[in-house]
Amino acid sequence: MNRRIIFSRSLSLGLGIAVLAAAAPAGASFFQKTTVEGTIGKDIGGVWLAVHQMMPMFRVRLDRGADRVAPFDVGPIGDEYEALFPGKPQGVVITKMADPTISARIGVFEGDIVSKINTIPVIDVASYEKALTTIDAKWFLATIKRTGMRYTTAKLVKVEYAAKEGTLEDGTTGLAEEKIQFQFSDGKLPFAAELDKTRESHVAFVPDDKAIAALAADWWKLPIPKPGTFVNGEHRVVAESNYDAALREDDNLDDTSFAVVSQFQGNPMVGSGGKSIAVYGAREIGPKKIAGTYVETTLAQAPFPISIEFTGSFTMTRLGDFSNKDLEYRTQEASSEKKELEKKDVPVAPDVPAVLPPKEENPPKIAE
Repeated sequence: MNRRIIFSRSLSLGLGIAVLAAAAPAGASFFQKTTVEGTIGKDIGGVWLAVHQMMPMFRVRLDRGADRVAPFDVGPIGDEYEALFPGKPQGVVITKMADPTISARIGVFEGDIVSKINTIPVIDVASYEKALTTIDAKWFLATIKRTGMRYTTAKLVKVEYAAKEGTLEDGTTGLAEEKIQFQFSDGKLPFAAELDKTRESHVAFVPDDKAIAALAADWWKLPIPKPGTFVNGEHRVVAESNYDAALREDDNLDDTSFAVVSQFQGNPMVGSGGKSIAVYGAREIGPKKIAGTYVETTLAQAPFPISIEFTGSFTMTRLGDFSNKDLEYRTQEASSEKKELEKKDVPVAPDVPAVLPPKEENPPKIAE
């Protein structure tokens, strides 16, 4: 899938679908809007914890050898990588390099996963070997997923959902109006330290039931960074029947019911202020859990644009019904802070005299 298409594509409205696209209310951490394309048909409203298991994905050029096509041996993916894939893991894992010194030259290592040969998806060892038989050039491209650099991220997500039934154009009764709005929180999660550690340990982190229960009780009190990480976000909720060419060509969205394509603009006061795209492909949808594929592309702005793509899986766990309790809480906090400031006396600067000296009647002239 060409991520640049998503950047340039205007966020259009789906025909026959009502769209809720409003400015973030007072107290929200950053401006966000949502458009809906097609009919989702499922109540996905609520407050959710989205946990993402991610690994870098990139393509490398491999030269065909004299006695073998690829410079490594492969095998099936082990259970230790299952968390990185929604459903059954797809691809093959590199088990041995033909020449140990070649890794430093081509940037491919044991433990990496091969997910595609040129444009041919690799599902298992059999499909990998078949893909190699199609190579007749001196070199080919391999899509690599680096499990050795996997890590975990998480976000709090609020989804407002409303639907109305009515008479459709064909005279039947069905879903006539659907409103959906996504709000991703900029708040700091209580297990943020554990998430940060995964970037060094490269071991997946999954919040336990106790941590999720605690978050469900106090999610609305999450502290918001000042200044915030993001300044705006635009979200497309696209039903599978309305996937455009770019979404249909994305292997990560195979067998998904709907996709959420989110663009985030970073705050220029924090870091480089670059853009990022997050693509959720929903495969498993239930009242307490939504799961599927996750792809994130970051476009840094300095010193020059660099696109970095991460792929993996996501699991959203429902914490409770949709609520604006967090906005009410922050508005109340801001009001309390304002009242405290009004109570305090503002001291006069010590270099400003209480009484100004008298003006001289005949001030000295300045020589020209």
